[in-house]
Amino acid sequence: MLVNWKGSGPTTVPLIHTEATKHINVARPSFMLWPGMNEIPDNEWEVGKVHIDSPYLEVVELKRKDGRKTPATKITDLELKDALTMVNQAVGMDPLYRWFQEDSREAVRAAIIVACTKKKFPNPATSNLEPLTDIEIPPLPTMKDE
Repeated sequence: MLVNWKGSGPTTVPLIHTEATKHINVARPSFMLWPGMNEIPDNEWEVGKVHIDSPYLEVVELKRKDGRKTPATKITDLELKDALTMVNQAVGMDPLYRWFQEDSREAVRAAIIVACTKKKFPNPATSNLEPLTDIEIPPLPTMKDE
């Protein structure tokens, strides 16, 4: 899920299950929203969205041909203009690196390199750094009823 956090600083969103989300597996207890564009894994968004009640959160939506809107989940879902806006609003190195790997459009990749340079991050085209979110996180142990 692509979301724009318009708050003045980062916020932590707990991943506490409700009755409706108890069947969804998440591997960590929370996720962070940083100012600007964020990409949240779909399973974590489904569990965490009920714990966010803020006018500072905006879900990025796609305009379909039939006029309806649906949430965007990846940068590659967006039209070029919207993808470039998203790159310019990103704050962290991790989403920029992930988007550099995912999106093959030259304009998007060039914008990511420029954004990384402005933020003094290593160039994703010449760096061997990997996005942190691609690390396999083992599931948390569950407590068994006795």
